[in-house]
Amino acid sequence: MSAGGEEQRKLYRWTARLVDGMLNPRKAVEGRRRWGFTLLVYPFGTASESHYVSNGADRRDMAMLFREAARRLDERIAWERGGGETQ
Repeated sequence: MSAGGEEQRKLYRWTARLVDGMLNPRKAVEGRRRWGFTLLVYPFGTASESHYVSNGADRRDMAMLFREAARRLDERIAWERGGGETQ
């Protein structure tokens, strides 16, 4: 992580807690989360530096999620290049 890394990590963790609370307001009552999420953060203009934070996903699950998201994005790009209309 670049300069100011610890402050960035604090911000990511704070954001994760905030989003988790918004998506799973009944977590304390139900004892479980209904929704998982991932926040992917990157500096504009770079594709090689990115960071993510989630509300508890296993790294293997995250890798699978990112592969599936990349596959869907690739399909969408190919579809749009082939003359498809955006939804």
